[in-house]
Amino acid sequence: MPSQSLHRTPSAVRKYDVVGTIASGTSGFVFHIGLSADDRMGVTSELPIRIVDMGPPLSRGGGMVCVDVAGSVPLRNGEDLAIDVFFDGVEFELAAANATGSSQYAILPHVREQASDGRTPAYRRFSCSGLVLAAYDFIGIALVNETLIPHVGLDALRLAYPNVRGLDNPDIRARYGLKKDDTSWPVMLPGYVIHSLRRSEAEIRAGAFAPQAGDECFPTIATDPSTSSPLDRPSPPL
Repeated sequence: MPSQSLHRTPSAVRKYDVVGTIASGTSGFVFHIGLSADDRMGVTSELPIRIVDMGPPLSRGGGMVCVDVAGSVPLRNGEDLAIDVFFDGVEFELAAANATGSSQYAILPHVREQASDGRTPAYRRFSCSGLVLAAYDFIGIALVNETLIPHVGLDALRLAYPNVRGLDNPDIRARYGLKKDDTSWPVMLPGYVIHSLRRSEAEIRAGAFAPQAGDECFPTIATDPSTSSPLDRPSPPL
């Protein structure tokens, strides 16, 4: 299923399809993604489903969430079972390190190796996008080219990380890997992952998607320096 909106037409969502939520009042800015925890028929943006995601904390389908967009690459040859193994491993790492809440979380890079402090073992921290990308990397599918990430400013960060307080503070940003003195950062936004799935299965498996400015929104918003930022524009009618 190429990436699509779930607002108008009920759709089938399979286990480990990528699903995302759009920020209210924006032109389709995808602020959070995860993986469907189940096979579901007739999914719309008004029907909550179980998802596996990095909130934080990591959740393996413990709650119900309404999602606005979804996309997939058909899994084959036990790839879904391999993703189960990946999440088992992440859960073990976090538990062994007694990592809870924000200590599980990262922004830049979207998957961060947390070194051992001598008392607890090393483990990985993830953004919501990082968790999804790492799960697919585990089965040999690179969804997004991590070397070609557009830079975004604070407006995008505030939308993408509403639960991270104090992003205006350079010291707070630094805790999440965002350099203090920079005004824009190459952050792996959830929309890029959704757009990576707007391709055929052969294209997805052949190579990673190169995101462009505007792909933080679904559908893509064309950017023009002479106009206001797409993040400031009202949502189009559904």
